[in-house]
Amino acid sequence: MRGLADQSKTGSFSNTRRSRRFEAFAAIVDDLLEGRTEPLRILDIGGTNSFWEQRGWGDRKDVEIVLVNLEAEERRHPNIDPRAGDATNLSEFPDGSFDVVFSNSVIEHLQTFGNQAAMAREVRRLAPVFWVQTPNFWFPVEPHFLTPAWHWLPVAARVALLQRRRWGWRGPCPRSG
Repeated sequence: MRGLADQSKTGSFSNTRRSRRFEAFAAIVDDLLEGRTEPLRILDIGGTNSFWEQRGWGDRKDVEIVLVNLEAEERRHPNIDPRAGDATNLSEFPDGSFDVVFSNSVIEHLQTFGNQAAMAREVRRLAPVFWVQTPNFWFPVEPHFLTPAWHWLPVAARVALLQRRRWGWRGPCPRSG
């Protein structure tokens, strides 16, 4: 399962699906680029250099991409600017400072509905166009634990299982204390 879900492998199931979804986003960008002379500004909340490299956007001259993560990556491309930041508070950027906000499977990691709502407000504040995606709760395999029906198990059962062995990309997590 981990081989199928490995996003770093070009031919993996996960990467081919992600690339197919990205084609729809790229079509939106192409429409926005039509008739422009200056680069399109994209804010990627939770993005990485490797995500954009895999899609061939690493050195494009017609787009400028700002990556925001809890920790900034190294800068590897002139058009990609990695920064440290918080998805729920992007006050370093003025209203409307981007053409597009992009976020791939970040909002579900924000723990509370309040944090998710705060990120959504920031997304809407920063750009008139946005692409925010998250895993489908009704898809039978949970993408972080790579286990059928994992996300439908009671929390106590998931905790007990994680304390005993590895599941997908996580665990084991022995009891503390």
